[in-house]
Amino acid sequence: MRGPDAPALQERQTILSPEEVLVWIHAPKAGAIPAQDVAADLINGNPELPVLLTHPDGFVAEDAPPDLLRLDAPLDGAQAMRNFLRDWEPPIALIFAELADPGLLLKLRASGACVLIYAPTEQPGDHGFGDASRLVLRGLLRQVSTVLTATDAQAHTLHLAGLPSGRSLVTGCLPNRPAPDPVDTTASQALAAQLAGRPSWLASDLSEEEEDIILTAYERTAQKAHRSLLVVQQSSPERAAAMTEKARAQGRQVVQRSTGQKIQSETQIVIADVPAEDALWARIVPLTFIGQTLRGVGGSSDPFVPASLGAAILHGPRFGTFASDYQELDRAGAARVVRDVDQLSRVLIELQAADKVAQMAHAAWDLATKSAEATALISDVILAEVAKRKAS
Repeated sequence: MRGPDAPALQERQTILSPEEVLVWIHAPKAGAIPAQDVAADLINGNPELPVLLTHPDGFVAEDAPPDLLRLDAPLDGAQAMRNFLRDWEPPIALIFAELADPGLLLKLRASGACVLIYAPTEQPGDHGFGDASRLVLRGLLRQVSTVLTATDAQAHTLHLAGLPSGRSLVTGCLPNRPAPDPVDTTASQALAAQLAGRPSWLASDLSEEEEDIILTAYERTAQKAHRSLLVVQQSSPERAAAMTEKARAQGRQVVQRSTGQKIQSETQIVIADVPAEDALWARIVPLTFIGQTLRGVGGSSDPFVPASLGAAILHGPRFGTFASDYQELDRAGAARVVRDVDQLSRVLIELQAADKVAQMAHAAWDLATKSAEATALISDVILAEVAKRKAS
């Protein structure tokens, strides 16, 4: 039985036929998203391929692929793992390095399984296996079929530590973030047609303190680019109505989407308060300012969501829980930090040049999709092993 109704524990024989080649993915809770991405990639391209996902604490996300086999029971002890290996006998295992226990790897290799270890790190000199001692690491590496690494330098470090020649593959890092919501192409094109190619920018997830900053920045930008259009995403009906009135009081032509109004040639500001359109705006507006990064508690939105939809990113210095993501986008030239309304206004005026925004958006897209290539590459490695075992 597959999917959400699968029982907590069943023997392999009651679920799989003898000729099926089971792929087992064992990941920590922190690796749930990338593990599920690989599982989904395998299943989407090969619906009949049995893929089993486990976590030491039994964690399984609600959005796991529906055809995914999974054990909700924890595998957090030696006896539980022995029972699992006895019942399931996985011929192919993808194990995250944090869970690469020497005893587990020894049993898998003794059974003839192909053991893939996902251990990418971009830190110079880091082998990717945490604080494993040199002796323990050498023993681990002898039991591994292939270690999946982030860089050639990491692969070299592992070979120096005892990984036999030919047993590393540079895949890069898997994305540790959910995929963005799908965008309705027809709706996106219809909304884009209303913009009529006008230079536009999006402000999302604003704190109340940032609303006046955004309106001031728009006023300054509009003095240089008269056709400029500001789109403000607002999920609160009360705040959407209040900002609509505030902007109109300043003499702006405002459209509030929840009232059914359409964007006209004279429209200056759009209050995007229809949640179903959120992903559409990120797709069609080339530049996004992420709020709560200038004023407020700090960024609470994942910048890779608009980046993966092709948007260049502007943000303040308050990163919140997404510091590493903002910094990664900044380094790639996909995002820029602004520290006050004056700097925001200057950067917006500078980015009225379409080629400059396009360069940033392209960098954002490259960075957001680069990690997706790692998913496909790892899937290819697994599928090649599946084909080999079916042919033998």
